[in-house]
Amino acid sequence: MKKYLLLAIAIPTLFSSCLKDKNLTDGVYGSLGVENIKVVEIKQAPETNVVFNVATTPLTGTLLTVRTGTDVTEDVTVTLVKDDALVTTAGYAVLPAAEYSVASLSVVIPKGSRSASISIKLNNSSLLLGTNYALGYKLGSISNSSFVMSQNYQTVVCPIIVQNEYAGIYDVVGTRYNYTGAFAYSYPGPVPAGFTPIAHPATKEVYTINATTSEFGVAGLAGLDYYYIVTVPAGASGEIDCRGTTTYSAAFIADNTGVELKKCTYNTMTKAYDIVIRYLNGAGNTRIMVETLTKK
Repeated sequence: MKKYLLLAIAIPTLFSSCLKDKNLTDGVYGSLGVENIKVVEIKQAPETNVVFNVATTPLTGTLLTVRTGTDVTEDVTVTLVKDDALVTTAGYAVLPAAEYSVASLSVVIPKGSRSASISIKLNNSSLLLGTNYALGYKLGSISNSSFVMSQNYQTVVCPIIVQNEYAGIYDVVGTRYNYTGAFAYSYPGPVPAGFTPIAHPATKEVYTINATTSEFGVAGLAGLDYYYIVTVPAGASGEIDCRGTTTYSAAFIADNTGVELKKCTYNTMTKAYDIVIRYLNGAGNTRIMVETLTKK
């Protein structure tokens, strides 16, 4: 799968725990943990996605939040420092400065509160669809000397995820029909007898490749890197036949033969994909996949 889909990168060498602030590590505060923790942390560390969808404007959102374990008794200013090395270490490219704006890397936690956020605005979302960019930050300074920096959560990597309008979680209805041996199949006729039915997952995520093209797992086989790659024509309306522009992941093609696309449509009104395919697996056994994905 593409790197931009792998959004839980561990970078343990960047985070020590010399302060032993375990409640910060566990994200435990207030009545659920200890009180009056005079440690400042980046809430989402070590990595958090900043997600936008092109169907929603303007493309502004929270980049990161700094917090402490106690309500401050006076305004506390926390200043962060941009750190590109965090980004490259985590395996991303640094988001070009021309593509975004952040008003200030100094944020004020107001008196009586325990957190404050920094926002980001994307300047050209179309260039960022399906890309692999991120931003990295570390705590720089705290205006109140009675607070110290968390050694657990003092740095963060923020992948910038820009999704197309099709991205998201879908409800799935369908069946994978497994056969022993090769069976012919003509859509929309009934599937031939002799199969073992296997239900699809109840939900599935659709990922962005570009403005009109998306990627999602074949039946319940995403763990094998089996993916549909489907393009909905720009400006399409109603039920659109995607047959001519549907391809598959390299692993799917390499592991199977005779892939026959029987149906691939997208309904712009109901936001639903309908797909039927047939193929032979590596052992020469027929597989027929019938599935409908409807956006939640």
